[in-house]
Amino acid sequence: MTTNTAPGKLLIAGEYAVLDGAPAIVLAVDRGVRCDITVHDTLLIETPDGDDRFVRPPLLGHIGHYRFSAWNPTDLPQKPGFGGSAAACVAACLAAGLPAQDAVQIHHTVQGGGSGADVLASALGGMLRVQHGTATPLTPIRPVVIWSGQSAQTQPRIQHYLSAPDRDAFVRESTEIVDAFS
Repeated sequence: MTTNTAPGKLLIAGEYAVLDGAPAIVLAVDRGVRCDITVHDTLLIETPDGDDRFVRPPLLGHIGHYRFSAWNPTDLPQKPGFGGSAAACVAACLAAGLPAQDAVQIHHTVQGGGSGADVLASALGGMLRVQHGTATPLTPIRPVVIWSGQSAQTQPRIQHYLSAPDRDAFVRESTEIVDAFS
């Protein structure tokens, strides 16, 4: 059996504004996705929830049993929101022998958009300043993370953000925060 892991992420600053070209700070965390690969005569993909949209594209044309699961999971009662689809896509690329950064385009295509900050954190690790798909490493911090008790679904929040009539002020202020943090 072969195993690949990919870290999840925390967006520290710039979330949503990154969709308008602003920079964001993203941190890879020690929680993510694990892919165990065993010999099999066909392609067999197993995910915890049965959703293989983000892992199937890099694995097409391969054979084997690819079992995806949480790596270093939390004991939270709900999904913690650490970028599981991004980490799963990176783990699938690694399992297929592809560069981890190939997951950026694959994830973008499957999701139908996004900044790629979560995928870059999973692919590159550490703390990054991300803007327009380019990642610049920063000196990592050791944050204390407090969970709100609620998991958030990304797509409805993105749609809400994108429907806001005037995001310019938010983008400017978000950029100032990211630049000060950097």
